[in-house]
Amino acid sequence: EIYFVFPVFLPVVLLSLAKGAKDVEREVTTVEALVALGLYAAGSWLSTRSEWQRKAWKERRENRGKCYTEGLFALSRNPNYLGDVVLFSGWALATGRWWTWWVPLFMGLSFVFYHIPEKEAYLASRYK
Repeated sequence: EIYFVFPVFLPVVLLSLAKGAKDVEREVTTVEALVALGLYAAGSWLSTRSEWQRKAWKERRENRGKCYTEGLFALSRNPNYLGDVVLFSGWALATGRWWTWWVPLFMGLSFVFYHIPEKEAYLASRYK
């Protein structure tokens, strides 16, 4: 996974979003820009906050070997993945180009059909 994300997927995403922002056919409206900023901020918060909550919980000795199901993970099994899709939706909206929406769509589909099932299988075997 890491051999695909950093050398392939991340550069393609960044180049795609940069090209989308550079080759704008029309200006992004103020409303679109504000919604994009809100999506980016909300997604960043969801992803970062959920990971920090889990990290702080896992560092406590009494929680060693336990599965974390508190904080934002009490509301969603994958708030960090949701946050990533939301924040990249903000980026896609900010470019003003419809075709940049492939990024959050691809991310969402890869989470649903690959990463989440893989993680669920791992968690099922790890926390029997």
